[in-house]
This record gives sequence, structure tokens and C-alpha cells, in this order.
Amino acid sequence: MSDLYSRSPYGAYRYSRGFNVAAIVALVTGILPVVPGFFQKVGIATSVPHTFVVIYNNAWFISFFSGGFLYLVLSNLRGKPGKSAAGDPILPTAK
Repeated sequence: MSDLYSRSPYGAYRYSRGFNVAAIVALVTGILPVVPGFFQKVGIATSVPHTFVVIYNNAWFISFFSGGFLYLVLSNLRGKPGKSAAGDPILPTAK
């Protein structure tokens, strides 16, 4: 709980300049395969390969599982955070 209020670079919730890069990459990865099918559906693209139409029709599943899997992998690659310094939390520790 103390890592939520910690300024330590080793805290569990420390991100790069306030952004969770793994989450952003996973989000973009989940969205990109759906875009060609979306463009075809709204009439921007006249023809796209049938594979993209199938991906678009199953966008909830494809995006959820591809983005979720990539987020899991990237989060695990980051590794376990180190031990926070004892006096580091902004809020005082409970006694």
C-alpha cells in the first residue's frame, strides 16, 4: 500500500513520466488489427482482405486477448519492483 504514495523509482506503481508504457503499447496493439475492417465498414476503404473483416467482426475478442496478452508479457518483462526505502512514502507509516 505504501508504494501507491511513494516517489521511489523502485515502487510498484512507478511509470515512465507518469505513463504506463506497457499499457499504451498493449492498447495500440489491440486497436491496430481492427482499423482496416473499420475503414471498410464505414466506406473509407473500398476493399480489404477478408481476414481484416473477420478480425473487425470479432474485435472485442481479438483486441482483448491480443492486448491483454501483450500487457501481461510486457509487465512481466519489467520485473518485480525493488524494495522501497523505509522512509520514502509521502504518507507516514502506521504504527
